[in-house]
Amino acid sequence: MSLPLHPLVVHAATVLLPLSLLGVVVAVLVPRLRPRIAGLSVLGLVAAAAAAWVAEETGESLADRVGVAQDHERYGEILPVLAVLALVMSGVWWRLQRGPVAGAPAWAPRAAGAGVVVVAVVTTWFTVLVGHSGAVSVWESKTAALTPAAASAPATTQGRGTATAPAASGSRSPAAAASGGSGPTSAEVAKHNSRSDCWSVVDGTVYDLTAWIGAHPGGPGTITGMCGVDASAAFHGQHATKAGPAAALAKYIVGPLASGTSGATTPGPAAAPPAPATPTTRYTRAQVARHASTSNCWSIVEGKVYDLTQWVSRHPGGSEGIVEMCGGNGGEFLEEHARDAAARKVLAGYQIGVLA
Repeated sequence: MSLPLHPLVVHAATVLLPLSLLGVVVAVLVPRLRPRIAGLSVLGLVAAAAAAWVAEETGESLADRVGVAQDHERYGEILPVLAVLALVMSGVWWRLQRGPVAGAPAWAPRAAGAGVVVVAVVTTWFTVLVGHSGAVSVWESKTAALTPAAASAPATTQGRGTATAPAASGSRSPAAAASGGSGPTSAEVAKHNSRSDCWSVVDGTVYDLTAWIGAHPGGPGTITGMCGVDASAAFHGQHATKAGPAAALAKYIVGPLASGTSGATTPGPAAAPPAPATPTTRYTRAQVARHASTSNCWSIVEGKVYDLTQWVSRHPGGSEGIVEMCGGNGGEFLEEHARDAAARKVLAGYQIGVLA
């Protein structure tokens, strides 16, 4: 399905589903309104359930291409199931209250009505979670970058630098001036090594990624692994020359790394990205299975999940060995490199999470 369809069906599901559920609940609780709204509300649930399923399918396509926050993806997988359950229970209640059904006890309509109300509340809550998490995934990083206070606050506020645009005039950032050199030193960067205070170095430039951790479409685990260290190779190994990630990174510049400290260099074709910390984002086998092509290659090795997309073309032994691992278990790696420390170090640089 085409990618632009996703926002359309998402809005259809998040609007139709709560409205239809509200109509059914009102029909259950207010018998005099039942003839007017019960049937229409059930028909609305049919359309809403269909929209929820289409949104989930197109959302998978979106996640494969640009990534989405993990909580949004998880809620998006649950909502269609709840929508269908609400539709089935509402349909059963609607039929029972219209007249006697052979074999059905007298209390069946009341029990079905109570079940409809409970399922309606749960489904509406998950609809809110889906909508909220999706909005956060799309807009949080953008609004954080555009907030005037974030752009103007001193770099030393609460011990952290502030994301600012690159200085075209060559002027130094406040953090750079505070360091007494051309910018923060590696020692300074190393002090900002936690999720609540995260600096990183990419290609000789220091970034404050604290605000980006929670907004990163691929989950926070990958970013926390960059905190306090030079993550140039890891960044390029994950994103290569893609313009989108580079543009997102540019919003969080603190300043240039002080001269004379260990700066970053762009890795060569076979450079191994470092693994500064173990990512903790959890992925299911079903999620990994969606990334089964040379242009989108994830694999599982010993319970850890790796994004090998950029390594496919760099693998010294040819792409065939990596392609066989895409979308599933990387048994081929263990067969070839079980005791190869260098190969394991290269693989570690591409870890994005662990198997759920």
